[in-house]
Amino acid sequence: MVNVDGYQVDIAWSDEDQAYLVSIPQIEQETGLIMPCSHGDTYEEALEEAKISIELALAPDMFEPPLSA
Repeated sequence: MVNVDGYQVDIAWSDEDQAYLVSIPQIEQETGLIMPCSHGDTYEEALEEAKISIELALAPDMFEPPLSA
């Protein structure tokens, strides 16, 4: 478990996926998103992906509805 921008980030190796899996429970609670879940081939890559997931989940335009045709 590591702290990224005030969020608890869980990174764990998955034998099944052969990758480090990322989960950020607080983002799901705050945004209602079922994500974020990301992954990386290395712990460091997974940590970078976690940072990107947090940034995207908190982006102001993340929840804008699509334009009607």
